[in-house]
Amino acid sequence: MDLGGPKLRTGPIEPGPRVVRIGPLMTTAGAPATGLSIANTDIKLLKKGATSFVNKNSGGATEISQGVYYCTMDAT
Repeated sequence: MDLGGPKLRTGPIEPGPRVVRIGPLMTTAGAPATGLSIANTDIKLLKKGATSFVNKNSGGATEISQGVYYCTMDAT
C-alpha cells in the first residue's frame, strides 16, 4: 500500500534485478508443465528488430506455481 502525499528520497534508487515471468508453460495435452529444470543457457532474449539472441539470465528459472516460472535477468 502506498500513502498519498510527498515522498522523501535521500538519493537515487539503485537499480535492482530484473525479474521476468515465463509461462504458463503447458504440455502437449494442455496441462501445466510443472517441475521443469530450466537452465540459464536455455533462456534467450531477442530485442525487437535484432538479428541475434542474447543470454542475459543469471540463474535459470524457478517454478512458482502451475507451470509459471520466474527468472532474474542481468542488468548489463
